[in-house]
Amino acid sequence: MQDNPAIAILVDSKPQNRTPEPAKVAGIADDFRIIIEAGIAPVSFNATIVRITGKIAFPESVGKLELYSTDPRANPSVTFNYLSSEKDLAQCVKLTQLLELALRSKSIASFLGSNEHRNKPMPTKDELQKLCKTTVRTFYHYHGGCTMGSVVDKNYRVYGVKGLRVIDGSTLLESPGTNPMATLLMLGRYQGLKILKHRKGASFNSPST
Repeated sequence: MQDNPAIAILVDSKPQNRTPEPAKVAGIADDFRIIIEAGIAPVSFNATIVRITGKIAFPESVGKLELYSTDPRANPSVTFNYLSSEKDLAQCVKLTQLLELALRSKSIASFLGSNEHRNKPMPTKDELQKLCKTTVRTFYHYHGGCTMGSVVDKNYRVYGVKGLRVIDGSTLLESPGTNPMATLLMLGRYQGLKILKHRKGASFNSPST
């Protein structure tokens, strides 16, 4: 099982320069391996802090998912092992450097409440590695816990369990994009139509009809 490591930086904004409809900005770098998102909006209605977040796509670090109960209401044990791969840690350093460059750019300066950080020296590699390890967070794009071929077949039916299908992000081997919601909604509708078609066909061909 995997999750994309993310780093979020909180910065103070200028309320007078805030747009009525908050803008959503996404930047893609390093051959689609780094994705940066920012909303020019406060984290709450009573704060001027805004969040700029970066995500590492295609992580090498692998976690594990374990079931300790047959009760479907019981939560599983999940360990993601964020940045356990040296390559992922190096990518996180590069991601954080890009976030720093974005914050120091003239394009972003008009939205920030203070520009003091622009005059400070860039953090060292060791400082950024420590930052990555202590502040890494989820991007909520969990995947790989129920992959096709290992847990479900090509029709998303769970092996060994009759009448159960899994159609969500856990069946994906990778989650490189900014948000897989639209893809999963499309996949769910497609598989739902296949299930309905199969049921109608089975009902039509049943000896009782």
